[in-house]
Amino acid sequence: MGHRTTAVPHHHTFNRGGGFVNRRSGVLRHLRRARLDDSGISIVEVLAATLIFMLLFVGIAQGLVTVIRLAGDQKNRITALSLAAGEIDQVRAYQSVFDVKDDERDVTPDTADGTVFTVHRTTAWVDSAGNDVSCSGGSGTNLVMLRINITVTWRGQMTPLKTVQTDTLLAPNGSLNDPNRGVLILAVKGADGFGVQGVSVDLTPSGSVDGTVPVPSVTDGNGCSFAIGVPVGDYKITLSKDGTYVDLEGNPEPILLAGEDTAAHTYKFTAGTTKSLTAFMAKGALYSVWWDTGDPALSADLNSSSPTRQWVWPGTKSITLLPLSSTTSKTRTFTGNPLRVFPDSAGYSVVYGNYSEPNQAGSGGCLAPNPAKWQAGSGLQAGVLDAVPGSSDTASSMRVGVGVVHVKLEASRSGNGSSNSGAPAQRVGIRATMLGSGGGENPGCVITTSVTTADLAMGEFDLVLPFGAWDLTVTDEWSSQWTCGGNWWSPQYCAWKYSANFSKVTEGSMSGATVVLDPRRS
Repeated sequence: MGHRTTAVPHHHTFNRGGGFVNRRSGVLRHLRRARLDDSGISIVEVLAATLIFMLLFVGIAQGLVTVIRLAGDQKNRITALSLAAGEIDQVRAYQSVFDVKDDERDVTPDTADGTVFTVHRTTAWVDSAGNDVSCSGGSGTNLVMLRINITVTWRGQMTPLKTVQTDTLLAPNGSLNDPNRGVLILAVKGADGFGVQGVSVDLTPSGSVDGTVPVPSVTDGNGCSFAIGVPVGDYKITLSKDGTYVDLEGNPEPILLAGEDTAAHTYKFTAGTTKSLTAFMAKGALYSVWWDTGDPALSADLNSSSPTRQWVWPGTKSITLLPLSSTTSKTRTFTGNPLRVFPDSAGYSVVYGNYSEPNQAGSGGCLAPNPAKWQAGSGLQAGVLDAVPGSSDTASSMRVGVGVVHVKLEASRSGNGSSNSGAPAQRVGIRATMLGSGGGENPGCVITTSVTTADLAMGEFDLVLPFGAWDLTVTDEWSSQWTCGGNWWSPQYCAWKYSANFSKVTEGSMSGATVVLDPRRS
């Protein structure tokens, strides 16, 4: 008996359970279910599509904004180039190359749609090798031409695109280096080390010179001043600004530079050479001195504009400024309040009198005026200033300790004649000499220090002295003689003898005409 073979169509598949599956009908059923299903795309698919679209849109928008800004920036760049070229034409129109200064200003051209441009001009002298010449460089540098750099920026400028810059060189009329004359290059610096602008420089010959003396230029933004064609000779140089500036020593305007010849305060200009100098001046820190005797009532009378006691100062009121940032003392004459001092970030200690430290070998010096140099005891310390750059017109109070001696001047007549010339008309002086050796706790004063108060009438007064040991004497002990009796063959002569009684007022000790004024308070 034979077997029958049945052919299975290709669109049927035999399954594991022994039956057949119609593949075509399964696909149709799947398509029918998808057609009838209204569930749509899932939320995840929507968010993913939206994110992709946003990324593409932001990139396209950023590109469009950049293109628009580049177009606008290019327009502003063309305007900036025009401004730079105009600035070059402007500086070339100056009659003197020394009139060209550093400058910065804002400009709003009519064609710039309100865009504000900043034009910045910097200048620098160059030598024959093309190197920039600093006005604080060494003497002997020759100026050749002035280099001018113009930089133009504008608000809203795209970065990191470069700014618009252009340079030019200006040569003065004629040679800057006359073989028969000299050149002055002066740098004026402030307390911060940067140049001081707007300082007037005066160049005054100390004798006759051959030719006209040029007027130095006012210092520019770098603190530089120039004078070309200075006749050969010796000159004094003074600086002035607005009356509020002082030099390193605290000397007020007009400030006379020390000079190569320190006695005459002069600088020598020779033919064909350049004199390069550096000076320091700054707006003075403002202070009001309060003279402190240790007694509040006595100090108030001493500082009063209408004192009840007669106060006498020997010679000049010398004060010593001691910068806390260095060991160099600065002695100057106090002429009245307010006191302006050169700014020092660390401040100053201030004492009354000519105080000085011993030299490196340990000899010399005058320590007694400084209360801080006295040994044991609670001292009346010197005033301490916070001498920062002067930024206020209000003076800060600063206390300075002093000693006081009461003096009574008397006159007695010598001779027994009956004729009297009347009251003694002669006015005398008091000489105070600081004793060299201190002794005890007094630091002493090795340098001979003597001060004299002249033209004193008979009577009583208070003498204000620095701290230390002093020997006091009357300078004119006798008056001139006059004939007060007798006859022509045996005249009688008389004269006035002047004497003084001394007594200490402030802390210290007294022995005859020797007084020790002690800054320490019991």
